[in-house]
Amino acid sequence: LLAIGLHGCGASEVLLLTAPGHGCPESARSFPTERDLLAGFCARVRALDPDVLTGWNVVDFDLAVLDRLASRQAVPLDLGRGPGTLRLREQGGARGGRQATVPGRVVLDGIHLLRGAFVRMDDYGLDAVARSVLGEGKTLAGHGRAEEILRLFEEDRERLVEYNRTDARLAL
Repeated sequence: LLAIGLHGCGASEVLLLTAPGHGCPESARSFPTERDLLAGFCARVRALDPDVLTGWNVVDFDLAVLDRLASRQAVPLDLGRGPGTLRLREQGGARGGRQATVPGRVVLDGIHLLRGAFVRMDDYGLDAVARSVLGEGKTLAGHGRAEEILRLFEEDRERLVEYNRTDARLAL
């Protein structure tokens, strides 16, 4: 876990893993460990207090990864208004996937909403959909993106922060 982008409720920010001795852009919030980053994310969601948590493939990717990492770090993924942590459960049916429950909040996944509205796209990836609907896309896209993200983490954190902030904004 390197960074988490948030957009909505008056915020547009990136929480960034920044070990001691490494620089953190002024445009990001710094956290020294993965454990601190996860706890900081939960605290920030509770402080912003959104009614809806949303993203692009947020249930099957973002929340699933965060849940796995939080479990490994023994950090409760406490994102809700009420007691209890994030709950992911497998959905039945031909499409499979997961369903997310956060006490006191609604979780809506943009990709599932678009498909459920019977909108036909050649590509349901965030970059393709954002370019088609909004006329702009991600700052990094295509093959080799994971390697480029790791390179930016090491060499150009400001650009990594902008990538994360843009992704969060486009998903909303």
